Amino acid sequence: MTAPNGRDRAWGQVDTVDLIVGVVLAAFVPVLCLIVAGAAGLTTRSAKFDFREKIETDPPFDREEVDMRLKSIQDLYLSNAKPYLENAEKTKDAAVKLNLLRWATGCLVKAESALGELESRIQDDGRKSPENLPSVQGYLPQIAGLRADVQRDLAKAREMDTLGLIPGQK
Repeated sequence: MTAPNGRDRAWGQVDTVDLIVGVVLAAFVPVLCLIVAGAAGLTTRSAKFDFREKIETDPPFDREEVDMRLKSIQDLYLSNAKPYLENAEKTKDAAVKLNLLRWATGCLVKAESALGELESRIQDDGRKSPENLPSVQGYLPQIAGLRADVQRDLAKAREMDTLGLIPGQK
């Protein structure tokens, strides 16, 4: 039985001529399209969707973003660190107390770091664009107060760790 293309080969055998022509066309057609597109003045990059280009500067903070970040830090402090610290003061079990102190210290260190970043970013934005500073500068005393509370509780947590097992102290 012969193949439907009329050549003398058995059904199911590979036609090497067709295979070579197919491979050459598979490589040649895209290259040909790129050459024709380049000659026609079409670009291969889209300026609208070029994800590799990175913006060099961040936009300045506005009140909404500062408020959102500050609320997030307050939530970390009031909902996580404070309860851990209070429970560590109440418990008698040393292992539970140590775990609670570690968790509280981790939350307090993250909150202190985030407050520092927020404060420095507000000040940097104020130097870069002074017209935006008055809208967010009112948050600086609130940040300083929260930072003082966090530092006080961090010192308290490190004081409670009589074994010195919490990292980052002494």
